[in-house]
Amino acid sequence: MTMNDEELAKIKKREYSRGYQAGRKKLEADEKESERMRRKNAFYNQALLASIPACISSHGWKQGDKQITGLEERAKLAHDFAVELTNKYWRSHS
Repeated sequence: MTMNDEELAKIKKREYSRGYQAGRKKLEADEKESERMRRKNAFYNQALLASIPACISSHGWKQGDKQITGLEERAKLAHDFAVELTNKYWRSHS
């Protein structure tokens, strides 16, 4: 090998290493984001399950000017509670 071939081999090795390191960092960041989203979804599920009994047994509740009477409306209300709780929790714990 001539000096130029050795230098070229070193450059290729260094560039490969940089790409590998960048890939590892991206993989780690993706794994962290995936875990964060899994925890956020688990929190949402718990909040939804906790809000369902109150929303199902509610009487006289309104959303805006509309009376909440049907099961679909009560389920949407429970979902809205869970989304609001999840968003507030994650804003304060991020």
